[in-house]
Amino acid sequence: MDAEQKKSDQVYVKAQENTETNKMHNVKPSIKRPHGKTKNGKGFSPGEIAKAGITCFQAKQMGIPIDFRRKSAHESNIEALTRMAKTEA
Repeated sequence: MDAEQKKSDQVYVKAQENTETNKMHNVKPSIKRPHGKTKNGKGFSPGEIAKAGITCFQAKQMGIPIDFRRKSAHESNIEALTRMAKTEA
């Protein structure tokens, strides 16, 4: 095996590891806007994570995005987090 082939194999394996560890990163919370509409947020609030029974450290290990700027805790996001925590355990 030449050096170029070996390097491409290493890059492929590393890419596979990244996709496996970040599989939950595509999960986004729903945020309510001031005029009543909802949008996808950047991450779950620390309050939502705590109410779901998960620590912020565990959430980071599971690949769940956290947005420390958010202060609200929506019930739909808490339910989604508890479902994710049950499937992870």
